[in-house]
Amino acid sequence: MKPVLLRSTLRLVTRLALAVALIGTAAAQNLTGALNGRVSSSSTGQSLQGAIVRVVGTELRADTARDGSFDLRAVPAGRYEVEVSYFGLDTKRASVEIVAGRSAALNFLLGSDAVQLEAVKVEADVLGQARAINQQRVAESMMNVTSEELFGEMTDNNIGKALQRIPGISANSDGFSEVPRYVNIRGFDGSLNSVQLNGARLPTSGTGQGTVYGDTARAFALDDLPGNAITTIEVIKAPTPDLDGDTVGGIVNLVTKSAFDRGGRSIEFSAGADYVKLREKFVPNFTLGYSDVVQGGKLGVRIDLSYFKGDEGFDNIDYDSLPLVPQLGFNQYLNLPKSGTPVFAHEDTEYNNYFIERDRYGVASAFDYKYNDSVTLHFRPVYTFEDRTEDDIRYHKIMDNQHGRTASAPPAGAAVGTVYTGTLGQAIVTAPGRGAYRTYTSVSTGAGRTTLLPNGNGRGSVGYRQTLNQRDLTFYSLDFGGTHELSWGSLEWMLFNSTSNKDEDLRSARFDRNGLQWAYDRPDILRPDYRAVNGIDPLAIPTRGAVDFFINPSSSNITKTLRTTEETVTMLKADVTVPFFAGTGIKGDFKTGGKLRFMSRESDRNQDFWRLTNFATFDFANYITPSGGRTVSDFAMGYAPNTNRIISEAASGNANFTADTSNARRLNSLNNDYEASEDSIEGYAMGVFAVGPKLKLTTGVRVEHTTFEATTPVYDPLNLPLARRAPQTLKNENDYTVVLPGLHLRYEARNNIVARAAYTHTYGRPAFRQSIAVTSFDDVNNRISTGNPNLNPYNSENWDFSIEYFGKRASYLQLALFQKKVTNFVLELGESIDGSAGFPGLSLTPGETYTLSTFSNQHDAINRGVEIAGRYRFVTLPSPFDGFYVDGSVTYTKSDGKYSDRPGETLPTYGASEWLYFAGLGYEKGRFAALLSYRYRSDYLEGLESVDQQNRELGFPPDSGDDWWGPEKYWNLETSFRMTDKLKVFCNVSNLGEYTNYSTQSPVKNNYPEDSYWHKMRISFGIKGRF
Repeated sequence: MKPVLLRSTLRLVTRLALAVALIGTAAAQNLTGALNGRVSSSSTGQSLQGAIVRVVGTELRADTARDGSFDLRAVPAGRYEVEVSYFGLDTKRASVEIVAGRSAALNFLLGSDAVQLEAVKVEADVLGQARAINQQRVAESMMNVTSEELFGEMTDNNIGKALQRIPGISANSDGFSEVPRYVNIRGFDGSLNSVQLNGARLPTSGTGQGTVYGDTARAFALDDLPGNAITTIEVIKAPTPDLDGDTVGGIVNLVTKSAFDRGGRSIEFSAGADYVKLREKFVPNFTLGYSDVVQGGKLGVRIDLSYFKGDEGFDNIDYDSLPLVPQLGFNQYLNLPKSGTPVFAHEDTEYNNYFIERDRYGVASAFDYKYNDSVTLHFRPVYTFEDRTEDDIRYHKIMDNQHGRTASAPPAGAAVGTVYTGTLGQAIVTAPGRGAYRTYTSVSTGAGRTTLLPNGNGRGSVGYRQTLNQRDLTFYSLDFGGTHELSWGSLEWMLFNSTSNKDEDLRSARFDRNGLQWAYDRPDILRPDYRAVNGIDPLAIPTRGAVDFFINPSSSNITKTLRTTEETVTMLKADVTVPFFAGTGIKGDFKTGGKLRFMSRESDRNQDFWRLTNFATFDFANYITPSGGRTVSDFAMGYAPNTNRIISEAASGNANFTADTSNARRLNSLNNDYEASEDSIEGYAMGVFAVGPKLKLTTGVRVEHTTFEATTPVYDPLNLPLARRAPQTLKNENDYTVVLPGLHLRYEARNNIVARAAYTHTYGRPAFRQSIAVTSFDDVNNRISTGNPNLNPYNSENWDFSIEYFGKRASYLQLALFQKKVTNFVLELGESIDGSAGFPGLSLTPGETYTLSTFSNQHDAINRGVEIAGRYRFVTLPSPFDGFYVDGSVTYTKSDGKYSDRPGETLPTYGASEWLYFAGLGYEKGRFAALLSYRYRSDYLEGLESVDQQNRELGFPPDSGDDWWGPEKYWNLETSFRMTDKLKVFCNVSNLGEYTNYSTQSPVKNNYPEDSYWHKMRISFGIKGRF
């Protein structure tokens, strides 16, 4: 924004603040009387947020806060009937006398005769379902709310599963498991959404897989928080100016439990286990919660403990295929059609048996103190520690790896997929990489056979690899704040600090074996069948000195990586609210505030590399470990390298191993360290205008200024010896200011029908890896990769509309429409540069060509969609059918992304699924409850392949290299039985249909999946109690 416009905006906001504050102050002096009190449940004592308190015969109204309190001012003196309504419970009235200049108190206990079933009180469950609806009904911003009673039995303590029931929401794993970690909102991935804890944005966390999620971007892993400490999830899709503006899709605010949510002492526990069918094992879990209000109702204490032992491993088959160029597909050995359905030749397949075990401990507490009727203070610490162990065995079948060992070679510049005839009677297909190709004697749709060398050995190989990873994940947050009710308004403030730390010890070893000729077919497209057809057993153990069994020393990859990543966020914010009365029928609040946010982030990585070099004395049998019967899709894994022993001996100087200190290896270790800081100053002003009893208008502006700074070392591989030199330090700086106006309308057509509309501006900060000039230099292939500190933030212009119907017994129906127009999307692009141009920290050779890959603001996108959600209880049906209910949501999103390197094409944004469904049929009657649900997510884009013009001319589809994740289809069953009104047992089954997840490269390759993942069903059972 231009400085002149910014100064004008700030002056306008300041003048508006002063004017409205004066109006509010003057009006406050003329108050004739006040009415305050608290609304709670008659059976549970729980505070009821979102209840509507009306003074009958007037337009006076108040909505209860989280602790059930309400405060009505400017009530004329006299006697009144006061009515309280709360959907799901019976409406109640009471009389009160208002005296001028004084405040009257009136408390309400609400209940319902309809929830007394067979002498077992189930009002707590019904009340919990109503809590979310009532809070959503009175909200000023456009949001969806779900409460803990609707989360389901989270034996893994992960609230990500509950989020997926909300319209417009999906969740991604960290690249392969089925655990929902990173939230997508309306077609935008986790890096462009904000996850908050009690209104404070959390630091980046997670396992860091991929380029979109985890520590490479800005996403928060939902399972890093103890789910049993969360009472409410608020998904804010159109934030008002008093909320953070750095989100494109929306805000997920996780609200922790408080003792004041429920009056008196409460003890809750859950003990159970999961049966993981894939691994045929049981894993335990346990939660304990304690809540009490002491010191005469002034101090609330809440403590939640949790332990979870998880097993989230999976089986995977990863297969890569070469598309055969249609025009050149025919030759005497392949006899393929020149047009029609594309044909792909398999080039390699990897069987992956992944064990992941997690021990996660969580502690969350809340201390709330009511100093007096006007001052409330809180302190809410949260701590999570996870010990995560990964053991990954891979079995890699390569069709042809004998590059340079044939009588024919691909012509220079041949496009990938070009088919020609070799002099040895082979069909030769060019593959990615310099001079790379694969040879076949036959290829057809779903089948093929590779060739032999002149000596009779096969041209293929098999690789054995074991990767071990020990990760310690630590997360904590400290939240200290308060609320001050003053004669002229209120003041809220918060001091927040949170840190996410990941320590990682990654070890990997791989050996390859030569001489195999492969044949394959696919009776099942997700389970291809590979056979060695030249008499060599791929599972046989090579003997000492069997040099022919190894490709070359470079195939024996042995790596040890130590990495630490830490991010800390510190925030201080304050909000002031002043009520005002600006004439007959118009009243409201003026709200203003500011925030200071400081972020620091560090990454340190150290790597060591070795090669197997002394083949003559190496005894392979001493460095392997049996797989212990591990299989992938009924394929026996055989054995794997003993990674710990190999690395231990390599590090101690064993003569069989030699340290790899090549420039590229050293740079991978050294050039990925950095320190970054990101500070922001934020302020806003907004007014909430109630025009009569039905219409509420909220408008204002938010201004956020961000300063970004990062330092990273750069090591020049051309100035040797690399290990003895001090690195150069690059410093990156950037700053930007955004102005975010917003307008929200809320119209209550009837007591149970609410319509909303909103126009908002939000933005998204670029990912850390995109902004930090961490430089990698491959001096063998002349490739440079770096970040761009001068990136602009994403900009999003948003339109929203919704209408909601609230019925009896916590039933409701919602229809929402949205459009998000986003500019300044960040893409990674490559360009050729001459060495004479130079590059900071590197010594380039003039006259040589280098490929420079970096990030830039390149494309735009418009996401439009429709969301429908509802819940209905069939209370009018005769018993026992009156216990049935339906619950569901459906979201349709049309995502139109314009990518600069894919001109003329319409593609979605990353993570955007066209369809999302959640449908549930439930039953609650007497002591028994059950819910059968189905969740569906259609396929979505994960990555784009840049289109080569030569490939276009040869007939490849433009999207032949794009990465798509296939649809997700899950059936789940939840059941519970109340033994008493205090205890219940439960048994749940997830992934009933044992659906296989898969990914492909472009729609044309649906018959050639790239990856398949098996997880199988999981059975959770246990007991819960509340006293």
